[in-house]
Amino acid sequence: MFVASIYGYVVGEPWKLVAPIDGDKNICGWTPGYEDYTHLLIGNIDAAAQPSNVQNVFDFGICVKECPTTTTDTIECKTTT
Repeated sequence: MFVASIYGYVVGEPWKLVAPIDGDKNICGWTPGYEDYTHLLIGNIDAAAQPSNVQNVFDFGICVKECPTTTTDTIECKTTT
């Protein structure tokens, strides 16, 4: 098991396991065309945190180049359906 884990880490792409996924199931930073969009922005966190949506929280997300620091920042993102 240890050897298989080391092999998977060295040969595979383990960072895909912790990369954010947008509402269209694109892996931010990994899906072709999304390489520069490495962060996930959930625009309406209140709606995403509702008990009925907690299992689908990523459906509210979009991949962005940088997270905004103020409410007036322009956001470069990949839109979702």
